[in-house]
Amino acid sequence: MLLEHAPQREAGAVARGAPLELLLTVAQVAEITSRSISTLEKDRLFGSGPRYVKLGRVVRYRPAWLSERVRRSTSEAGE
Repeated sequence: MLLEHAPQREAGAVARGAPLELLLTVAQVAEITSRSISTLEKDRLFGSGPRYVKLGRVVRYRPAWLSERVRRSTSEAGE
């Protein structure tokens, strides 16, 4: 009896048409924001920092939160 298997995807292959969003590492966000990694860890603990994505043990940040912080003047309301 022959068993047919679905074709295997190559390692790291992404389904066609699926949008791939680049995520920032904690070190990249620390550099961009001039904050320490430990401060970002505390922000995650207290829920006061930028929103993040957790993939297993890995923490990543979506770059979209940067565009949410764009202002035209200092008198514009922030978050």
